[in-house]
Amino acid sequence: MTELVLRAAHGDHVVLNELLTDPTALPPRQSRYIRRVIVDATAVVNEPGFARAAYAAGAQLLIDPQTMFLTSPQDPADNWAALPYASHLEVDPRDLRDPAKRAALVEAVIEFQIDHGATGIIPPYLHLTDFAGCAVEVQRLLIKETAAHLADLGLAFPLVPVISVDQRAVSLDPVVWPNAMGKLIRTAQRYATGPLGLGLSKTTGPNKVNLHTSARIWRRAAKAGPFIAWHAGETGLLAVAMGAEGYEVGMCGSERYNVRGQQSSRNAPPAPGPRYVGTYVDSIGRSLERRAVERLAAVPGIHQGDLNCLEPTCCPRGFTTTLGEGRRQHAVRSRLRRLEQIDGIGARKWVLRLLSDQALDAMASARRIRVAANNTGVRIGANPDELEAMYLVTQSLMATARVGGVGGGVA
Repeated sequence: MTELVLRAAHGDHVVLNELLTDPTALPPRQSRYIRRVIVDATAVVNEPGFARAAYAAGAQLLIDPQTMFLTSPQDPADNWAALPYASHLEVDPRDLRDPAKRAALVEAVIEFQIDHGATGIIPPYLHLTDFAGCAVEVQRLLIKETAAHLADLGLAFPLVPVISVDQRAVSLDPVVWPNAMGKLIRTAQRYATGPLGLGLSKTTGPNKVNLHTSARIWRRAAKAGPFIAWHAGETGLLAVAMGAEGYEVGMCGSERYNVRGQQSSRNAPPAPGPRYVGTYVDSIGRSLERRAVERLAAVPGIHQGDLNCLEPTCCPRGFTTTLGEGRRQHAVRSRLRRLEQIDGIGARKWVLRLLSDQALDAMASARRIRVAANNTGVRIGANPDELEAMYLVTQSLMATARVGGVGGGVA
């Protein structure tokens, strides 16, 4: 069975506790899809509620050390820079060729996770922008040495390596792949206890090229072993169709992975309040900025079916639930319904058919939402071109599967 891995952020521990421990929050058939949760290191500090919720539900708690920020400068006042293994200064991967520096980083990252209640360990991970320098070798060593350090301590924590890479740096050339991305995945799989996390970072939204490339990378990764699509959000179901064990997403965010954007956002002093507040919109299968949706929902004559919850039993108070305190629960229930749908379909080509049909409907909804937004002066992230790209790519993958058999021609 596939899984939905929830990423919790600041203030999410109360909602997480409800979802994991309240038998009325989720139908039993859906709650079994949530077997682990991830919390940002910056969110878990001084908040034991995440650990209590995971323990009570018997779910694995992972704490993301967010070490992809190591190789970029951070504002000294940023909360990540205050973590015990972090610094606002940029770290050169070449410095981590020093075994003593790697050992100190590994020890500090493990200690932080255990001290805050993690029941699985994520090794330190760098964000890789190429395969030519030393960063890839350093990453392999960090995974290997994290496993060795846990063994030396006599601790049997499951190990969940994370690979974070700019997608454009990944070559699918059959000559290059085995000793580049393929070798890194094999190393991670050698030490992983269960699925690893695979994050493909992009600086743009979904388009025909990067979606098709993602699909091919996921398919090849699946042949090497189990993995979770990291920060996959809006493309998570496609990742599952191509072989992922599941996908990871925030309860109303983490729709896409853009490490360079995340890194640059922390270069300046942080603004007060949360960086982003979203709400999940069923008709397009992703979260949008909540204030924009609220403004559109309040306009008379707007086609509210494109914004409202589509499941009668999910949001009994309509927009009050969907946009209010129940928005995160709504997002999780909606994603689980979609995952449950495709989990019941055996053949990949039929999963792709479902995703293609959903993308076509979502494209029409996004166009109506954008027209309404333009007419009312609201900026909103519903992009029909991105959904059209999903439709075209799923159509292309279906055609490939028909010609080459299940999975044929995709890898």
